[in-house]
Amino acid sequence: GTVSESQAPAMVVSLPLTLSDGRVNLTGTWLGGPRGGRPPAPFNEVGAALQADFDALNDPAFATCSDPGLVRQVAFTPHPMRVMQYDDRVVFDYEEHGGRREIFLHGRGPETSEHSRFGHHVARYEGDELIIESTQLLGNLASGGGNALTDQTTTIERYRRVDDPEVGPMFEM
Repeated sequence: GTVSESQAPAMVVSLPLTLSDGRVNLTGTWLGGPRGGRPPAPFNEVGAALQADFDALNDPAFATCSDPGLVRQVAFTPHPMRVMQYDDRVVFDYEEHGGRREIFLHGRGPETSEHSRFGHHVARYEGDELIIESTQLLGNLASGGGNALTDQTTTIERYRRVDDPEVGPMFEM
């Protein structure tokens, strides 16, 4: 059918690419999930053997509705996430599993040696990117296809904004 005038949006607002202080503007609600294909993870001999024995029915996120770890939550969920930026921190709220990360920009080391599903973060802005390095993660599956990660995993996330003339503002990672 056709859209009547009462159903049409009154105005489309595009968020500026940068905040008033020049930092990349990531504030808003964004769709998650991978953009384009990701190559399969490279495995060493032990990892290849574990992957060969992987059975999706044993995936805790599937079998017991356990919360996914950082990599799965950030890189592979198709659900929206909300980003809020402050002078001293960035907050990510994930729709899936109600996950929340509060990432401080102070650069301090971890206060404890305890591992958690989101780990310890060190974040900084570099040019038009927000860069987050995470350590102290629990061992977990990176995706519904397996790809087990150990508790020695370190991740580096890079976030930036682009405005696509065809679809409007997009969030890249």
